[in-house]
Amino acid sequence: MEVIVDASWGNANDRRSSTGALIYFGGCLISSFSRTQKVVAMSSCEAELTAIQSAVSEAANVLHVLEELGWNPKIKMLTDSTAAIAFAHRRGVGRIKHLDLRRFFIQDWLRSQRLSLAHIPTEANAADLLTKAFSSVDPARLGLVRAN
Repeated sequence: MEVIVDASWGNANDRRSSTGALIYFGGCLISSFSRTQKVVAMSSCEAELTAIQSAVSEAANVLHVLEELGWNPKIKMLTDSTAAIAFAHRRGVGRIKHLDLRRFFIQDWLRSQRLSLAHIPTEANAADLLTKAFSSVDPARLGLVRAN
């Protein structure tokens, strides 16, 4: 199972970040979501970690359904945040003392190899479309037309 996730850090109105994720299995999109995060993130890393947490939770639901059907997939999470990847691979909070315990199950899942995290360039991150407001649809942004 492959999950592509992104977050935008704080909008202009209420400073809340947005999370967007695409969940693929066998190359087919089986779930996607875009939602506003409930808490105000104090950094872009925290916004990305919240997005990863939310995406892992959604992927876990899909994972349970697939396990009931006899599949045993691992979750490969792709994000454009190197800071979030680095935080997830350490033990504990390090210097980010304000994070709550809900983020630590990501570290546990990485250690148990139920989850892997990899970097995807921002330009290739399709979940980026789920976190940004567009006044009009740009065909080049969607990959429908080549940008000059």
